[in-house]
Amino acid sequence: MYYRPFRPGDEDAIANLFERCFDRPMPAGFWRWRFLDNPAGQGLVELAWDGQRLVGHYAVTCVPMKIGERVHPTGLSGTTMTDPDYRGQGLFTRLAMRVYDRMAEENWAVVWGFPNMNSHVGFVRDLGWLDVAEVPVLRAKVSRVSSPKGAPFANQDVSQLNNVENLLVDWMSDQTNAVERSPEYLKWRYLDNPAEEYRMVLVPSLKRPQGLVVYKKYMQEFQIMELIEKPGSGCAPWLVMVVVDRARQQGCESVGMWLGLYQRCHLPIERMGFVSDAPVTYFGVKPTLNVGVERENLAYNKWWVSMGDSDVY
Repeated sequence: MYYRPFRPGDEDAIANLFERCFDRPMPAGFWRWRFLDNPAGQGLVELAWDGQRLVGHYAVTCVPMKIGERVHPTGLSGTTMTDPDYRGQGLFTRLAMRVYDRMAEENWAVVWGFPNMNSHVGFVRDLGWLDVAEVPVLRAKVSRVSSPKGAPFANQDVSQLNNVENLLVDWMSDQTNAVERSPEYLKWRYLDNPAEEYRMVLVPSLKRPQGLVVYKKYMQEFQIMELIEKPGSGCAPWLVMVVVDRARQQGCESVGMWLGLYQRCHLPIERMGFVSDAPVTYFGVKPTLNVGVERENLAYNKWWVSMGDSDVY
């Protein structure tokens, strides 16, 4: 058995490993989109081979993240795979540490992500990840949602991300630790995604847009990926209401999102009828460089995390 980074030509073996691990085919173009065609740069991928058989895969997607006052390249951990016949042999740990060494060499500041119930122990115990929070879904039954107070905001559906740069700059200035939402990132994450179909609604303005929501339908629920508002505008609850109304029109039962308890729009959205619900997702980080992400600075109220940050939604 031996280990090495990804090489062009490994794609078919990776797709085969995915199907052995998850009992379903990988969506066409998904792996290339996530790890190779990212405008922020290619991801870091390590593979374990037993002869000609690919038996392990660990990778991080390159994601620019604001940590304090600076934006750093970071690695979103995802698409972790170990062949069912080779589990329990430490492949996951060895591959991950090889990736983290490469991250440090290339000045990527942090690896982060959302371990599931099966992998959480390994990330924390074996890889030294630090837990930030357990993230519940903030959910409401559409039949029970109350409209927010105040006059509604105008809204329009958009299929392109034109004229949103100032909105994103304003929103990012209000965050301490968050993925850098840029037009290039949002286009890649949502418009170029080969595996999912997302919808976007904008709150327009003569000067600059006031807010943006990105959502998708999953089974009988509408899930909010991004909820971005100009600080002080107060339009986030109304963007949520737009999604609720559309979910109701399509006969869906609920609307869900991730929204930290200490975010300023949490309280008005909570008053609409949204409550914490399952599933609860682990959120953790591991610094690979000394960039001020020590345990004492990991309070969840310093982070903005959305469903769109995850590689699952």
